[in-house]
Amino acid sequence: MRLSRTGRNTAGTGAPAGLFRPRREGFQIMHILHIALGGCLTAHPVRYGLTEDTGGHIAYVLGAAEAQARRPEVSRVEIVTRAFDAPELGLDCRRSKEWIGPKLLLTRLATGARGYLAKEALEAELPDLTEALLVELAGRSDRPDVIHAH
Repeated sequence: MRLSRTGRNTAGTGAPAGLFRPRREGFQIMHILHIALGGCLTAHPVRYGLTEDTGGHIAYVLGAAEAQARRPEVSRVEIVTRAFDAPELGLDCRRSKEWIGPKLLLTRLATGARGYLAKEALEAELPDLTEALLVELAGRSDRPDVIHAH
């Protein structure tokens, strides 16, 4: 039997012992944050094929986040991406927060470039996105337990 730091049996969860930390009243919860930059991330229905990089990777990120959000030991799953203004795409990707499900939040951070960028052009936005994410996290009292960059 594998036990977490608080003595909870973690066998069969796929989690290494000690992964979940106690947060309140002995109940263990986890906040997972994904970073995914490419494509047009939105709540359902996702318009796959809208751009050449709104496809399989977006489906993977959303599917993984939705599955994690259904787990009882997960309090919140968050996907962080770029905010952009692209009325020609028929999307409102400027909104800073969009709830996809009861425990699944899409957070969009502003960077220097205001318009939609193809994945090949996103490398230039990494410094701005990094700074925006650090500012966002510094202003929070409940920071993520796990950060997964895609």
